[in-house]
Amino acid sequence: MFKKLFKVWLVLTLVALPLLHAKNVLAAGDYTAGVSESGSTGKIWFQTGLTLRFLDVHYTVTSGGQTGPEQNVAVLKNAATGQYEHTIPAPLTANDVIKYFFTYFNEVTGGATDTQQVSYTFGQGGGGETPISTLTSPTFNPGAGTYATAQNVAITATPADATIYYTTDGSTPTRSSALYTGTIQVPQSQTLKAIAVKNGYNDSPAAVAAYTISSNSGGSPEVPVGSNRLTVQIKNDSKGQYPDSQVYWQIVGKSYQTGKFVHVNANGQLVEMKRTDNTYYKDNHDGNHTNDYYTNYFHKLSDVNWVSIPDIESARLYVSYGEPVLIRTVDALDGAGNIVGLGYQGPDINSPTDANQNIYFDFVEFNLGPEGFHGNTTRVDQFGFPLKMQLIGHDGYNRTVGETESRAAIYAAFKNEVGPKFRSLADSQYRILAPGKGSFGHPVNGEDNTHFFDNYINNIWNTYRSQELVFAVPVGGGNLVTYSGHIMPGTDRFVFKKDNHNGSGFTPYQYYVDKPTTADALEGKGAFDRRSAGQPTSITDVELAIQAQLCAAINRGLLLNVNPANWGNESYFFQTAPSNDYVKFWHDHSIDRLAYGFCYDDVRDFSPSLHTTSPKAMVVTVAW
Repeated sequence: MFKKLFKVWLVLTLVALPLLHAKNVLAAGDYTAGVSESGSTGKIWFQTGLTLRFLDVHYTVTSGGQTGPEQNVAVLKNAATGQYEHTIPAPLTANDVIKYFFTYFNEVTGGATDTQQVSYTFGQGGGGETPISTLTSPTFNPGAGTYATAQNVAITATPADATIYYTTDGSTPTRSSALYTGTIQVPQSQTLKAIAVKNGYNDSPAAVAAYTISSNSGGSPEVPVGSNRLTVQIKNDSKGQYPDSQVYWQIVGKSYQTGKFVHVNANGQLVEMKRTDNTYYKDNHDGNHTNDYYTNYFHKLSDVNWVSIPDIESARLYVSYGEPVLIRTVDALDGAGNIVGLGYQGPDINSPTDANQNIYFDFVEFNLGPEGFHGNTTRVDQFGFPLKMQLIGHDGYNRTVGETESRAAIYAAFKNEVGPKFRSLADSQYRILAPGKGSFGHPVNGEDNTHFFDNYINNIWNTYRSQELVFAVPVGGGNLVTYSGHIMPGTDRFVFKKDNHNGSGFTPYQYYVDKPTTADALEGKGAFDRRSAGQPTSITDVELAIQAQLCAAINRGLLLNVNPANWGNESYFFQTAPSNDYVKFWHDHSIDRLAYGFCYDDVRDFSPSLHTTSPKAMVVTVAW
């Protein structure tokens, strides 16, 4: 259940400190900096009269022709010298090269500034700093795109005497990659990547050009394959409404290896999020310009239409039309308000000042890890535009979920098919809101549906004060788990016992579910996302499983109305009011009637969840 997959993300982004803006310019006059030497010890120092919230130094050391990994270190002030100082831990020798720059946050004016990168050669008597320029990325001719025949691609760089290295398998080029000496033939769909290098300069960022070679026979081009575990390909089916240059995408998630939040760059690499990544400006009109800076993790489809990625968890692929989805990095806090790491803050469609309010966007969510690929499309929060998600496995797995109708047809059908209380969810031109994000979660323009399920829930709880609710859940292989429960006398708490059908009989009554509100039932939160305090997971995991079943039965109009033996029979769903028309609509208008209309829509296997242990490609088609 992907509701649980993203629980950590939600906790980490509840509270944010002021945002940081990296200007990427040299603030002349603000500081002096350099490297001091003492024997084989090198010390990088920074001196300023500014009041700083923080100062970080980023540096590499090249010794004997070998460059070590970049170090990113918070630098503290030495009260005795008045300088911020960092001592390089490894001993240095003559002609070792230190390349470094600083990021500092001016407490008075706000915003973070990256200084220019410089190079220092050790053993030259305290001098030798040289500013370093970075080469621009090479260019391809013809550029990325779809072609009917094989292409001969030329690569050029500036300056013209720079050396170019390239790859054709989706991997990131290095100085050990193939040397470019002339045009490259592209006979089939593939991605070229290239870097420019020259002594005295930083190597350029990798340029990326994805080529799709599609014959005139009308057949679909093959899925490109890179050097990492999974190809993620995005296709534009907006029927000419938006060219590829106006389709934006980005992938964010967590690294399985480090547990830290990352984004995917144009080369398919996982890049750790930093607090200084908020460099993209857009005024959100809340009067506080420190909140107007966002990350630039996005890519245009015209530049990159597929990447090959390694394992990543709690991932989201955001796609948008016209302008990018805007997210920001934030300090993640625990329940006590302590900083426990770095998280990110995604779109908040309930916030009137959120900069994504007037952006057409949508997303899919997935895990790629030791157990393979798990992912799905989702309408738990909103509908932005039609999406299709195809998962292809090396084992022959090939399945597609999502919507096939046009955006206009879906909007018209929604207004025509849902009940009167749900129709206002489609009032926005940008999205159809989930009930909990609209008038069912808070009053909107005088419309208040926040008590939609209240009477129904009261009837359920009153009924089972004197009766026993018994339902069985299939758990695979023809096996069942049966739960039996009732309301504890004098309380609003359901108490359940469990029978695993293994001959041992029922456990004691030991699993608890509190009475939910309408909002709890619609969004699977509160009473439907609660573990009993102080209990082991062997108990609380069962409680969550029971809560999922009850939440699904309420949204589908089954509790009190349908024999629990038929809770897995779709023909009984949504037949008796009240039920969740929003959820019903997405099942009616999705491939194979599979949809995620609310967080527990995977109960009894009615969600569009895709899984294979041997993933090859995820192809996401965005339509209009």
